[in-house]
Amino acid sequence: GSSTDPMDRLQVLLAGVFEQLDDSPAFLRLALSAQGSASQDGVAVGSELSLIGLNVAGLLAEVFEDGLAAGTFRAMDSDLAITLIGQQIYGAMSVRAAEPLPRPRHEVAAEVCDFIARGLGG
Repeated sequence: GSSTDPMDRLQVLLAGVFEQLDDSPAFLRLALSAQGSASQDGVAVGSELSLIGLNVAGLLAEVFEDGLAAGTFRAMDSDLAITLIGQQIYGAMSVRAAEPLPRPRHEVAAEVCDFIARGLGG
């Protein structure tokens, strides 16, 4: 059975995101360069990212709510919390996409989760 601990679930989510990124690093580079672009590619990439973003945001909201309930996270504005978590993940993805030899994804996922837990911890 999968763990119900919110941070464990977040770590699994992150490792999955990094795995996708490792399988198609060109997508993130394209996404970063196409951001805000009005070109057809820019718009297509933007809508694809929005879709991924909505899925991830939904999971993050769930993780945050569970974390609050479990006392893992302190109460704060949930939209802000989700935005901050999202920024951490986005930053980690950007760094990973730029690294010639990225570190093991589970290690990085664990570090990002640790950082988030300390930042939002009760």
